[in-house]
Amino acid sequence: MKSFGELLSAYMTRTGISDSEMARHLGVSRQTIFRWKEGLTARPRVREDVLRCAERLRLTPAERDALLLAAGFAPEQPLVPGKDDGRTMNDQRAPDDQALKTQDERSGARDISETAPTLSTAAPKRARWILLAIVLFALGAGGAFILLPGESSNLVALLQSPTPTPIPLTSTPSPTPLPPEQVVLIAQLNSRGGQAPPYNVTARLRLTLEREIENQNLAGARLIDIADQVREPTMAERLRVRSGAETMLWGNYSGDNARVEIASAPRVPVVHFAASVFPILPRDQTVTLDLSTPNQLRTLALLTLIPLHLERGDVSNAQHALHDAENLTPYSNEMRAAVDFYRGYLMQTTAPRDLNGAIAAYNRNLNSTSLYESFLNRGLAFLVQNESTPAKADWQRATSIEDARPEAWRATCWAYALEQQPQLALPLCDAAVTRDATAWSLDTRGIVYAELGRYEDAANEFSNFVRWLDMQPARTREIFSPSRRAWIETLRAGKNPFDAELLNQLRGAP
Repeated sequence: MKSFGELLSAYMTRTGISDSEMARHLGVSRQTIFRWKEGLTARPRVREDVLRCAERLRLTPAERDALLLAAGFAPEQPLVPGKDDGRTMNDQRAPDDQALKTQDERSGARDISETAPTLSTAAPKRARWILLAIVLFALGAGGAFILLPGESSNLVALLQSPTPTPIPLTSTPSPTPLPPEQVVLIAQLNSRGGQAPPYNVTARLRLTLEREIENQNLAGARLIDIADQVREPTMAERLRVRSGAETMLWGNYSGDNARVEIASAPRVPVVHFAASVFPILPRDQTVTLDLSTPNQLRTLALLTLIPLHLERGDVSNAQHALHDAENLTPYSNEMRAAVDFYRGYLMQTTAPRDLNGAIAAYNRNLNSTSLYESFLNRGLAFLVQNESTPAKADWQRATSIEDARPEAWRATCWAYALEQQPQLALPLCDAAVTRDATAWSLDTRGIVYAELGRYEDAANEFSNFVRWLDMQPARTREIFSPSRRAWIETLRAGKNPFDAELLNQLRGAP
């Protein structure tokens, strides 16, 4: 059976449809089509994509179902021999097989029965069954000459059953895991007046992102265009969540000048952090750029893709992308601030950590922004260095910017817990829990309960946290679950596991 890539290549060659045309029809990148055809990605993950391929290629029902089967999906309808498109099952070949048949016929190739003068044309089916029986007998006998009836001097073939080759008993190799699909939505940018540029601004942005996805080798990243214009953050977030996208780009332009909003999914980095308080990436960033300057467009693309690398745990490529972005100057103050944020974040979260460098990068970011995540992360860097006062000041600034978010409340509670002041910590933890749709704040409050001597309450908080962890990615479970289960056991035994030594470890000092 031919693979999905082989069938797709053959059908696209037959109809003359290019990779770019098919990619536009499906709403995927040209790289995705290429990977399907080359077998680098075994098959599409979505059945609808296969059906849309079949629709664009104008496949017959039999060809469509063959493509579905090759992709690992059920056919649209059962294949009935001789009743599909007026052809028998033997005629349902991929187009390249049919081309080979046509080529053989043109070169004068004949069926083997045509070489047998004693095979009557009046009974071709009977003759072929007789010939098949002779072949099977010869194979069963271990190999023999087959002579045509009535023409013993006319040697047709020498059949020799091959000696079986022993197959070594080896373990089945594990299949290469497919890269995660990561969706980036691109909304049509809104015009704010001014002279319209002589190009499609949204198409230019998409093309730059597509090229950078290929340059960054981000297999599985997928761009989807949104025809409607997005004019406010609530709508952007609703569209992003509904589509399951990692990131959404929207904004407006006037002439060559654009203001682009980058809305991202909340992410949980857990590298080097065993506590439930950790640096986070921005949910929303704003950058301004000159659309006519390729370097600025490329910088925007790199800033969009850096979180996708980090989501995959690929710190090396994230650092390379940041390095490229830093060298593509000059650009606007907002873009410079975004670059500084990622520099600070990578310094803070990847080994060897450079907390002073991270604080300096966040300082540069905050010179031109009031980014919630910059205040939160800079405060955490201060806390690791035992500088609680500036840390708490940063978190107070963060809560004044976005009071409804739990992270800064949780961080302040955590700071007091490290100082073993649970009475001051508890109301802050309660405020975090009421704002938190996750269980991270329960984990922090569990420590405060333990310090207050409320061991049963603490054990319950950690138990709820562990149950929530069971639904999270494996990497997150591996880092947090073992320690929490040990804490629960200690607390159930009536002991407090959080002595000064453990709290210092949880501080995350280098």
